[in-house]
Amino acid sequence: MKLFSRILHILLVAGSFFSGPIKVLGVRIEFMKITHVGFDDWKITLFGVAQVLSAILLAIPRTMIIGAVAYSLTYVYVAWQYFAYDQSPKFLPVLLCALPLVLVFLKRKK
Repeated sequence: MKLFSRILHILLVAGSFFSGPIKVLGVRIEFMKITHVGFDDWKITLFGVAQVLSAILLAIPRTMIIGAVAYSLTYVYVAWQYFAYDQSPKFLPVLLCALPLVLVFLKRKK
């Protein structure tokens, strides 16, 4: 379980550090054309800032719970948009909401 939690931790932090700055800097990759889902440019930038901040909080052991909650809340909004605009895959934002909370559960002190 420890190995799984470390891999999950690294993947969540690395994924946010990779995709957050891309959104903040305004780089729009073709697969990121998500304006049809209800994301304007300012919402994408705000989401990128939230990803970077939650990744920083997730990377620091003392603030991991706050980072996991922030990470989950940002993806709750994304999941809501996906369901509101009937986009697919719907499972991906829901999965990204749950993974940080699973990480906190796995890393809890007994």
